[in-house]
Formats: sequence, C-alpha cells, structure tokens
Amino acid sequence: MGARLAGASRIIVVDTDLKKLERAKEFGATHTVDALEVDTVCGIKSLTGKTAQTS
Repeated sequence: MGARLAGASRIIVVDTDLKKLERAKEFGATHTVDALEVDTVCGIKSLTGKTAQTS
C-alpha cells in the first residue's frame, strides 16, 4: 500500500510462498513472481523489459 501511495504504478512482489503472493495482491501488488517456478530476474524482465530495482 505504501508503494501505491508513493505513486508507484507497477508493484512487483517476489516470494516463494503462494499465500504471501496472494496477500501481496490483496495489499496492492500489481504483479507477483513465484521464485520457485520462475527465475526471479527473468520474471521481472518479462514484466518490465528491465532489470529489478530494489528499495
């Protein structure tokens, strides 16, 4: 929610726990990446065309 309030238009959450990914969507994540199913960097690149930016 904080990222959305700060003006983020795309919020990508990466985790290995499907329940946490579901909760992230409930709290405003626009995209999720299951790190057990997809290489994290490739998953983010497929969504953005860029590499990851962390905060």
